[in-house]
Amino acid sequence: MKHIKRVTLVLFCTWLTACATPPFELGEREVAPYTPVQALHQAEAQNALVMWGGQIVATQNFADYSRIEVVSTPLDSAGRPQLDDELGIRFVVEVEGFLEPVLYASGRYLTALGHVQGDTEVISGEALLKAPLLDAESLHLWPKDQGRWRPDVNFGVGVGIRL
Repeated sequence: MKHIKRVTLVLFCTWLTACATPPFELGEREVAPYTPVQALHQAEAQNALVMWGGQIVATQNFADYSRIEVVSTPLDSAGRPQLDDELGIRFVVEVEGFLEPVLYASGRYLTALGHVQGDTEVISGEALLKAPLLDAESLHLWPKDQGRWRPDVNFGVGVGIRL
C-alpha cells in the first residue's frame, strides 16, 4: 500500500511540474532572477540570461531588427505575465528580423528570454525614461484571449478510441 501511495505522489508531482513549464526550452541553462528594475540599477546583471514579460506598449521595425517597448509585470512559474499584479517599469526588447506590428500590437502580452544589454532611453509623452535593454533570443506572444493562456487539462480512465 505504501508503494502505491509513493508512486501516486511521484506521478502527481510530475504532472504538476509539467503544467508549470516556461514557454521556452532552457536546456541546462539557468535564468538569472534579475527583474527589470534590478537590471537597471545593478551592473552585475549585464549579460545575464533573464525571462521578462509584460504588456506591449509599441513595436518598431528597423532595417535588420525589431524593437518592442514593454511595461513589465511579474511572471508566474510558467512564464505567464501576472495580470493582477501592479505594472512595473518599461523595458525594451530587441530581436533580429521583422516583427509584424499588427501581431505585436500595443496591449498584447509577451514573455521574452534573452540577455541584458545595458539600458536605453524611451519616450513616454514628454518624459524621457531610462529602460533596461534585452537582446532577445526567444519571444512568446500570448493569445489575446487570456482564458487560452492556461493549458487544457484532461483526465480520463479507460480506453479511448478515435477514428
